Amino acid sequence: AEQVGHVIKALWRDDVPKVSPLKLKGTLGSLGKHAGFGLMGNTSVIGRVPRILKSGVLWKSKRHY
Repeated sequence: AEQVGHVIKALWRDDVPKVSPLKLKGTLGSLGKHAGFGLMGNTSVIGRVPRILKSGVLWKSKRHY
């Protein structure tokens, strides 16, 4: 969000925005109630574990920010 604010501010002033590369730690998704998929580093995972991890990430983002 901070980077988006800097880009909007630069465009508002007709400057060239300075954008730093994003650092993704991984991708998690759900496929129904009991299955999911994940890509963490060079490892891809399917099944119940990524589904549980995704639920934990969502819970943490809702409760601790």
